Amino acid sequence: MHIGTAQAIQERRGATIEVFRMANPQRFTRKPSLPTLPDVAWVNRPDSDQGQQPKEAAA
Repeated sequence: MHIGTAQAIQERRGATIEVFRMANPQRFTRKPSLPTLPDVAWVNRPDSDQGQQPKEAAA
């Protein structure tokens, strides 16, 4: 994500899942959905006492 490739990887993942779904329709009752990509990802979240309130990202 930090190098800007998250969207491309997400698209490839979706294509791979779709190929598998088409080859094995009996295994799926609905079309799978990929998780959304977070807006912000932290390794070490900055301290909140710096006046910044980082946007929470669900991952």
